[in-house]
Amino acid sequence: MIYFVKRKGAFIYFLLCMFVSLFFTYIGSDQNEFIDFPHFTIKILPLYIDIVFTAFFAFLLFFDPKAKIDVVSFLLILRLFVHCIPIFYVGMTTHFALNFIVSLLCFFVYLIHLNDNDCGKYLIAGFKIFFYMLCFQIVTEAFIGSHSFFENVYFYKIDMALPIGSSNALAAKIVPIFAILFIIERNKNVKFLLTVLVVIAVALTKSRSGVFGLLFVLIIALSWRGNFLIKDFFKIFLVAFLIVTVSSYFLLQSELGMLVFSDSDSSIIERNNLIQDGIALFWKHPFFGNGFYYFDLADNPHNWFVDVLMRSGFAGLCLVCAFFIKIWLDIKIFLCDSLVRGCFVAILCMLWQGLAEIVLFGYIQDIILWSIIGLMMARVAYLKNRVEI
Repeated sequence: MIYFVKRKGAFIYFLLCMFVSLFFTYIGSDQNEFIDFPHFTIKILPLYIDIVFTAFFAFLLFFDPKAKIDVVSFLLILRLFVHCIPIFYVGMTTHFALNFIVSLLCFFVYLIHLNDNDCGKYLIAGFKIFFYMLCFQIVTEAFIGSHSFFENVYFYKIDMALPIGSSNALAAKIVPIFAILFIIERNKNVKFLLTVLVVIAVALTKSRSGVFGLLFVLIIALSWRGNFLIKDFFKIFLVAFLIVTVSSYFLLQSELGMLVFSDSDSSIIERNNLIQDGIALFWKHPFFGNGFYYFDLADNPHNWFVDVLMRSGFAGLCLVCAFFIKIWLDIKIFLCDSLVRGCFVAILCMLWQGLAEIVLFGYIQDIILWSIIGLMMARVAYLKNRVEI
């Protein structure tokens, strides 16, 4: 039994965490009144359940003599220390403990998936289960919700709520997973099914970032095979032109398409104001940021770049650059591998969506992000060993 859990650890861990996120919600959540899909309401944060799962699988990993740790792992540890530095000049806040635990969670999520012994064979099955379940939930919520798809956009998006998130947050989870599944899938019929499902799901969320993220994924997935030749760039340009032209006409000219974007000017202005407030707060402590103290002073800017500056300053930004550089140096020669490329495109998609409408550093989003990064680096390590042999 223990051997089975260790062997399929990443798969089991991911499914357990996503099952909790899909079907359980905290009794005090403001979102509960809008959730129509059958779910369980509990008296503790679902995050605490995920922490228990994480502790269990991290414990198994600790006693595994073959467990590996890499540079990205050390950078995640360093990030924990950077988060602690602002305590010395802004003090401890009520927001610190929980947010620090989430940062620690990212480290263990990455380690669990980095040490996936099956290099994603079973984890991909977990991604598929999660994708289909979330699509089903979105479609069901759209039909049984209080507001029709054709009603006011603002009220519809508020009502499009599930235990795992609402509207933009739903699109931010389903599109990156779709990117991986679509790119690694060889069967054209399955590819078509995945595309139909994700188009329906994203359309029902009415998420702008979801729509643009999906267009980005389709452009890259249909035109790029991991090479950097002139013909590849030409193919990307051609596919992008065709997809953007057709989608722009539908989204901006058709009556149905306008439903996704209408009545949204106020939200765009509000997000811009949040970013401006975040930048102003960053300049108060530009070197190491405001830590998690910033939650007492400003709302989340819904922009991961500004979020990093607000909480960690230039030090945090340097760490992010170090993450990107290290990951890129490791994966660049293996992008022809469909799994590595699929994970890479999914990460780019999440970063793109995190610039506007979603909170990239929410714990559910973090689990998905670091699961994908861990899987990608595990696959790269496997390919490196195979080349050396």
